[in-house]
Amino acid sequence: MDEYNVILSKEAANDMSAIYDYILEISGTQQIAMAQFNRIADAINTLNTMPKRISIMDNPYCKANQLRQLLVDNYSVIYTIRHNDVFIARVLYSASDIVTKLPTLTILI
Repeated sequence: MDEYNVILSKEAANDMSAIYDYILEISGTQQIAMAQFNRIADAINTLNTMPKRISIMDNPYCKANQLRQLLVDNYSVIYTIRHNDVFIARVLYSASDIVTKLPTLTILI
């Protein structure tokens, strides 16, 4: 089985930090914020094997950039695969209008 390098973009790292901060603010509990952060991070780490198990999103922009959406609780991990690298572009709240945010993504090649 092939192993992939998982690379987190600066935007995705900022998204993760913002998610932690938001949950900490609304819950007032570091344990709850860290638990959500860890669930997302653990799901991202699973992409080092079989990242193609998630299909490409059904949108012209997504198809052109081969963007995939891994759902983790209420969040979407948006990523693409290039050779043996999985590039995590963003981690977004799933209820937001993700498709309108996609053309602003910087896809690493």
